[in-house]
Amino acid sequence: MNPHLQRGATLYDLGRYPEAIYELNLARTSEPGNPQPLNLLAWCYHDTRDFRSALKYAGMALNVDPYSISAFHVSASAQYVLGKHKESEESIRQALAIDPTYAHNHYMVAWKRSNERKWKDALAAIENALAYDPENSVYLQKQAEILTKLGRRQEAKQASLQALALDPEDARSMANLGTIHRQDGNVAESIRTLRDALRTNPNDERARRELLQAIRSRFFLYRWLLTIAETIGRYTPKIAGPYLYLMFQAFRVITTNKDMPQPVRVVGIVVVCLIVSFFFLLVFIGVLLDAMASFDKDLSLTLTRGQRAFARTCLGFFVGSLVMTGVCLAVPTDGVALATGLTWLGFLVSSLFYRVAYKGR
Repeated sequence: MNPHLQRGATLYDLGRYPEAIYELNLARTSEPGNPQPLNLLAWCYHDTRDFRSALKYAGMALNVDPYSISAFHVSASAQYVLGKHKESEESIRQALAIDPTYAHNHYMVAWKRSNERKWKDALAAIENALAYDPENSVYLQKQAEILTKLGRRQEAKQASLQALALDPEDARSMANLGTIHRQDGNVAESIRTLRDALRTNPNDERARRELLQAIRSRFFLYRWLLTIAETIGRYTPKIAGPYLYLMFQAFRVITTNKDMPQPVRVVGIVVVCLIVSFFFLLVFIGVLLDAMASFDKDLSLTLTRGQRAFARTCLGFFVGSLVMTGVCLAVPTDGVALATGLTWLGFLVSSLFYRVAYKGR
């Protein structure tokens, strides 16, 4: 093997991407007809989130070898992240056409269907991958993740344990097992498992996110809301917008329909308000629990420095809103009412921005 390619591959495996890129560029210069350095360069740029460069080098690899499955895989992933979903689908289709028996082709289908939240299709694809490579811990971990989303927790637990038996240091499988423990109501075991995952890989984003959910779930109301939200989301993904729109329309009909009996109108308004309150509680309780966790020496480690500061700002708005509401009740003037409304608006807006900034966590 070309020594530069060998060093580049080793550095890539170690996650030392700038050094790997340097060596791989030397390798591709010395062997212009070899697609391997180009494929690894594409993966280096992909893993450092330079997806346009990843696509560029994947394209160069395909120019050298039109049947490079690895180049199609990195293309599919980069294209999906860049919003080129049709192109991503085509890249996966072409990889499958080259070798329908290659397990990782089916894993890529499962990966894409998972991102699309098509969980049943994703499960069928990952089962195809496992049919060709049943002892692959990565595939078992993905199967466990998909089964968890489908609510099949016992099967998911079994898949996670199989993955850990094959690779005891797999932080992703530990994180998935932690999620299953939380959903089973065993919050203490969930926290322990997720902390083990972070000790194995302190940079595992999913484990950190799930640990935060487990810590929040110690609060019974959040645990109850989260369970309902996960159950609803299993069947109706991306429902927030349509959900709020339907509630608004229901409220409008109830309040403007003059023929509706008064008792029915009152009950309808109460039901709509309760349903809308569920959505807002799910958003805002998480923010407030994060803010409280940011003051705890151990729990604060689950949050980034920016997240701690942002959550505390939201908490400040919330406390200020409660204080201003009390003042408004005691001194009901227009100026105080306006200040109270603006403070509550500050809390609502900052909390929504917090959820968006930290991916809905």
